[in-house]
Amino acid sequence: MIPNPDNHKPTKEYFLALRGRINASTNWIASNTGISRRRLDYLAVGHRDGDNPVVMSYPEQFVLEALAEHAERIPGKKFVRST
Repeated sequence: MIPNPDNHKPTKEYFLALRGRINASTNWIASNTGISRRRLDYLAVGHRDGDNPVVMSYPEQFVLEALAEHAERIPGKKFVRST
């Protein structure tokens, strides 16, 4: 994958699609990407504190896309936290 900010899709729906492609818990994604669990929760809802919208940054999107692409190479695999 080559980063290209022209492909930035900061929508809640795209985040949820990426999270579904990864097929892992929010805690697992947080511990393996450096994106906090709270931030991932805000991205899933699309806002915080009522009307304050929360959108995915391009670096966050790129990390999640790379993880989703990797997850799709291993069909049926559900990622679990390593010990």
